[in-house]
Amino acid sequence: MRVLVAQIDGHKNASTILKASNWFSTEKGGTDSRMLFSFTDDKHIDFLFKLIKDYNSRLEINSPVRAIVVPIERFI
Repeated sequence: MRVLVAQIDGHKNASTILKASNWFSTEKGGTDSRMLFSFTDDKHIDFLFKLIKDYNSRLEINSPVRAIVVPIERFI
């Protein structure tokens, strides 16, 4: 299994009123996040999803780990 990590700046969809009230804000607009890419087989994916579900069920804050499976049909 190979894992690639990317540093990203995550953003939430804020309402128009909230955006308007923050015109001249000096605060950073995003949240430091990490996106991981992994290429693996189904048995590892199923196990990872089980671990993530268990981890998220025990969180005390609303910031769950998210995962998605994207099949790669073709590549060059």
